Amino acid sequence: MFKKIRKRKIYSRMIMTVLIAMLLAGSVLAAGTEAENPKYIFFLIGDGMSSSQATLAEYYNQFENLEEVNHDYEEYGESFIDLKAEEHSDRLMMHRLDHAGSTRTTGSFTLVPGSAQTATALATGVKTDRDTIALDLNDKPLKSVLIAAKDKGMATGLVSTARITHATPASFGSNVPDRGMENEIAVQYLENEIDYLVGGGARHFLPGNNDNSKREDNRNLFEEFADKGYQVFESSDQTAAFRDYTPQAGDQVIYTPTMSHVSYEIDRDNKLVPSIAEMTAKGIELLKQDNEGFFMMIEGGRIDHAAHDNDVATTIHDTLAFDDAVKTAYKFYLEHPNETLIIVAGDHETGGLGLNSSEGMEYDYFMDLAPIREVKASIEEGFEYTGDREQLYTDLKEDFGIAELTEREKELLENAMDLQDAKGRGADVDEINGYWPQATWISPVQSTIAHITSRRSRIGWTSSAHTGQIIPIRTHGVGAARYTGSMDNTDVAKITAELLEVELN
Repeated sequence: MFKKIRKRKIYSRMIMTVLIAMLLAGSVLAAGTEAENPKYIFFLIGDGMSSSQATLAEYYNQFENLEEVNHDYEEYGESFIDLKAEEHSDRLMMHRLDHAGSTRTTGSFTLVPGSAQTATALATGVKTDRDTIALDLNDKPLKSVLIAAKDKGMATGLVSTARITHATPASFGSNVPDRGMENEIAVQYLENEIDYLVGGGARHFLPGNNDNSKREDNRNLFEEFADKGYQVFESSDQTAAFRDYTPQAGDQVIYTPTMSHVSYEIDRDNKLVPSIAEMTAKGIELLKQDNEGFFMMIEGGRIDHAAHDNDVATTIHDTLAFDDAVKTAYKFYLEHPNETLIIVAGDHETGGLGLNSSEGMEYDYFMDLAPIREVKASIEEGFEYTGDREQLYTDLKEDFGIAELTEREKELLENAMDLQDAKGRGADVDEINGYWPQATWISPVQSTIAHITSRRSRIGWTSSAHTGQIIPIRTHGVGAARYTGSMDNTDVAKITAELLEVELN
């Protein structure tokens, strides 16, 4: 008996010794990893995306794929994180990354921030005024992590489903006192020679004498980019050429398939405009050829717009499309695990999205995603009420899966049509009965349909604007453990600069 006990003690000590050695080795390995500097950085930003948007998209993904085969696992095998595990097969890629943290999003003088503020904070590590792009409170230009990476010799890229001159990409590649100065932002992209520029907004690069242009001068920036040696793809007419293009070392590219924003994912015509994942993949093809590595910022810009509209289906589909871009970055990470850093963050939350909403004060624990499956178009771009009520009810059935309305829903919709017929599409939906918020660029009818769809799914919205919520951040790869815990959004840029060993401001 004594010998058995003694043997057990010896075995226990041996096991403990081995465990301690393993822990020490792990600590050394972790410390070694922390000391390394990433060669390839993906900074993916879901505009307007907080935990509620990402969680809802994941629930919907699970709902849609309950009986489908896990194609990701078949393609990538067991190395694709936990995809072999049944319980993880429908999780968003962003939720499978190793490290998690959170960021506060306040501006310099505001609790609820604007996109220019949050993007500037993430890009430069400095708080700014509401509409300022990469300038401090004294209007001094701030250097972004992207520009600092370029100065270090790395290749750089900006990708967005919004206009490429919109607030988020602009904060990484330009410095202007107002985010509305998109013509000036476009010029600064040319001056800063960012290697890969892909997104909407051709209207800010066309000369002023073009009917589609928003420029007030006659500078043709596409020609100026071409003169600098860029491969230029001006419109969706050149999408096939963009897709067929094989990047060569040293190439630079600009591609703007749309005059304004790229279409919502739910409305996107695959033959005319690539997905955000496809845009990211082409960027990798180009930028990876630089021996010094690359920094690429990828924005799911239209998550924000859909949430402003309180359009639940469109919000989900754009979030899922954004997550496909995360998958694309992760596939590259698998090929370069010791050199790659992936950062996935929102800049702020939009819409006050709630994952349960009851009629009136009814007490309930319920959410129903089935009505969302029937939605085939966004309410902003995929549908428009023109005064033909019979056509509206046809569209309601075909585009939104609503064949029958309750008495309350029909009353609200008829009131919205009455208001829009009388005052036009810019009328304020509050004049119906103050039932819900309305984004200024959509009509009372569009807003009403959006909220009927949301309420049928028991999804709630508190606002048509931004909110002050804490935003999650997920990271993976070299240096990823640095982005954990409760942070300010300015910390993200500072940590990234430290990993790159560059100075910001």
